[in-house]
Amino acid sequence: TVLFGVNGNKIFLFVPRVVGVLFIGLYFIHYNKTKLYKTSFVVLLILLVMQLFSNVIWDAPAGTAISHYLAILVAFAITELYSVNEFSHLFDSLMFVLSVSALVVEIMAWLFPSVFLLFPTMNNTAGLDV
Repeated sequence: TVLFGVNGNKIFLFVPRVVGVLFIGLYFIHYNKTKLYKTSFVVLLILLVMQLFSNVIWDAPAGTAISHYLAILVAFAITELYSVNEFSHLFDSLMFVLSVSALVVEIMAWLFPSVFLLFPTMNNTAGLDV
């Protein structure tokens, strides 16, 4: 719910935005080491303009529009900073860690449910406690 902005707590909606701004800042720190290709910059501009039209047509709230623009800019920064092989290796490693940790937590929740009842729950915008 934090990544997709459907958490009922407004503070949690800023987490992906802060992470996006930090990652874009990382890109600009390493900007002099990367070579900006004209084609990729044109694609970035086209995506941003398309997103602008979409936000205007659907009357998107400003916070949602900012999140969409940040997602596009983060994706652009990732493509500029990492090669396909580097990104694939990072993605595989991250998915492995997330999968193993999710399995461990799921097994622990099944074996020791009373421990997990102590943790607070969050309410998303659909009214579902998670």
